[in-house]
Amino acid sequence: MIDLHEVLKITDSINYKLPAEKVYINELFQRILREEIISDVNMPPFDKSAVDGFACRKADLDKPLKLIGTIYAGENKSYLIEPGMCVKITTGAAVPAGADCVIMVEDTVITKNEEIQFTKNASKSNICKLGEDVQQGERLLLPGTLLLPHHLSILASAGYEYVHVSAIPRVGLISTGNELVEPGLYPGKSQIRNSNAYHILAQLKSMGIPAFYGGIVPDDMEIISLRLSELSEQSDVVIITGGASMGEHDHVPTVLHQMGYEVLFNKIAIQPGKPVSFAMRSNKFCFGLSGNPVSSYLQFELLVKSFLYHLMGHHYHFPIVLSEINKSLHRKQSGRLKFFPVAFDKNGRAEELQFNGSAHIAGLRDADGFGLFPQNCETLDAGDKIEVLLIR
Repeated sequence: MIDLHEVLKITDSINYKLPAEKVYINELFQRILREEIISDVNMPPFDKSAVDGFACRKADLDKPLKLIGTIYAGENKSYLIEPGMCVKITTGAAVPAGADCVIMVEDTVITKNEEIQFTKNASKSNICKLGEDVQQGERLLLPGTLLLPHHLSILASAGYEYVHVSAIPRVGLISTGNELVEPGLYPGKSQIRNSNAYHILAQLKSMGIPAFYGGIVPDDMEIISLRLSELSEQSDVVIITGGASMGEHDHVPTVLHQMGYEVLFNKIAIQPGKPVSFAMRSNKFCFGLSGNPVSSYLQFELLVKSFLYHLMGHHYHFPIVLSEINKSLHRKQSGRLKFFPVAFDKNGRAEELQFNGSAHIAGLRDADGFGLFPQNCETLDAGDKIEVLLIR
C-alpha cells in the first residue's frame, strides 16, 4: 500500500501523450492546448477611450471648450485637438491626435454658447494606450493550458480561428458484480442498483470526455477478460468498477495480469478508496476502481481525472481550499489519508457530515467537499486549518 503522493508520481511518469489535432475555435472549450499562442497585434491596437465623454487636453480643463465633432467606436476620423477644442467620443473609439484625456459625460455641462464646460478635474486620463494590454509578438498561452471561456476570447483576439489541441481520450467503462442491476429495475433480494457507472460517466462528461458504457458484467473471470479485451481495442483507457479488492470474486487484478497488463499499484493509503488498480499494456491503460460509490467517486477525482489530463498534456491541480474545522475530530487508526464529507457553515467553516462509510453515497447529498484528515494524524482540534477537496 502506497500513499497518494507516490501514486500520483507513478501516473505522472507515464511517458505517453495523445496525438494533437487541429480544431475550430468554437469547439475548443475544455480542450488541452498543444501549441504556443502568440499575438499578431497590439492590444489595444490604438489609443482608445475607456469611457463615453469628451477628448481634450488636460491643460484646457479650466475653461469652456469648443466641440468640433464626434467619434464613434469603429470610425476612422482624423481630428487634431488644439487648444480650446474637444471632441465627443464613445467608449472604444480612437482618441484623436492632440488629446491626452477623456472626461466622462457626467462630469460636464453644456454652456449657453454650446461649449463644453467641465465640472470636475480629471483624476485619470481614461485612455487605454496602444499595446498596454498585449504587445505584438507577446506569448499569450502555453501548451498544456486547459481552455476555458476566457482563453477562447484570448485566442480570438490574437487571430486564432483553428489551433492544435490534444485528441480526446477514448474511454470505456464497465461495472462488475453479480449483485448489480441498472437503475430502471427494482432490485431483488441481495441485489443493488448500479450507481457507480453514472457518477463516472458524469465526471467524464464534466471534462468534455464522452465514454462508451459497456454495461454490467458478472463476476466471471472469462467474461471480464473478454469484455476488457473488447474495450481495449476501441479505448485508450478502460475503467472497471467493482472487483478491485481481495475477495473471492474480486477478479480484476488477476484478469489484468493474465492479459499481459503490468499492474503498477493495487492499493493506496486513502480512506475510503484503498483498493484501486492501475495497469498498462503498451499505450493502453486500465483503472480498476472500487465497487463502493463514494470510493470510486474519490478514486476518479484523485487518480483517473489527473491521469486523463496527463495523457492530454495538462497538469491537473486539485480544487483544494483551506478552511477551519468547526469542531474537534478524533480517530484511532491514522495510517491512511482520510477523506470525510463536509459542508461549509455560515461562517465558512468546515462541518463534518454524517457518513457511514464508502457505500454511503447519500452522505454526499449536502456536501461541499471532502475534508482531509492527514495521514498519521489522530486528532484535529476545532479551529485547525484543514484542506478541503471541493465537490464540483
